[in-house]
Amino acid sequence: CVDDKRVTDIKITLYRVSSNSKIVQALIDAARRGKNVTCCVELRARFDEENNIDWSKRMEEAGCKVVYGLPNYKVHCKLLLIKFNDGRKNVAQIGTGNFNEVTARLYTDLALFTSHKEITEDVDHVFDCLCEGCFVESSKHLLVAPLCLKAKLMELIDEEIEKKKAGKPCGIVLKMNSLTDKDLIRKLQEAADAGVKVQAVYMAAAAMGLSCVARTGFDREKVDALLRLGAEETAVAIATLGYRPNSILDAIR
Repeated sequence: CVDDKRVTDIKITLYRVSSNSKIVQALIDAARRGKNVTCCVELRARFDEENNIDWSKRMEEAGCKVVYGLPNYKVHCKLLLIKFNDGRKNVAQIGTGNFNEVTARLYTDLALFTSHKEITEDVDHVFDCLCEGCFVESSKHLLVAPLCLKAKLMELIDEEIEKKKAGKPCGIVLKMNSLTDKDLIRKLQEAADAGVKVQAVYMAAAAMGLSCVARTGFDREKVDALLRLGAEETAVAIATLGYRPNSILDAIR
């Protein structure tokens, strides 16, 4: 993108970047070559505050437009948007991982690259709101917190429950840092109790697992059975962790 003359705009969210970030250096180079570079930098990324402040100053000096999110809220989304001037469709990346060359070697993350017009428009709208200092109130495809995420997730879970009742294929797959929202935990438990297959990959311990354990009455045998990984869960854990855990708690550790 730095060298491509067809690229006019680069917009990106930066939460946790490496101390010698090639990505940020590329953004600086792009700005110096006359491209419109917009960076939303989260200055409250735990343990990386000083590093992010330093990079922000360098990007501003190079001509990048740097914004710092919304008061009292962290911008935790990982978004990238690239615009072209030759009629090509814009390209967006929507991911779960930071734009960080170091941590990318340690964590398992997902990223969607797309030129879907409505999705890239949604991404562009998110950046517009970040620059204006306001929340996203509606979008066609993206679920953007804090106004457009929870209610839609609850609705989507209910749809899977209804599919199960109707004998249709159904299922829920989740990937997140952690889950602590009580309403969503109850809704997912409701889906699981209805027979919907719920698969969740957490980076940290989740309250849902502790809640499920509590529902056994802390009976030792029931807890052991609950935490024991089945064949499919073991395969997922091995693919994610790189080794075979003995139980869900071992996988969490």
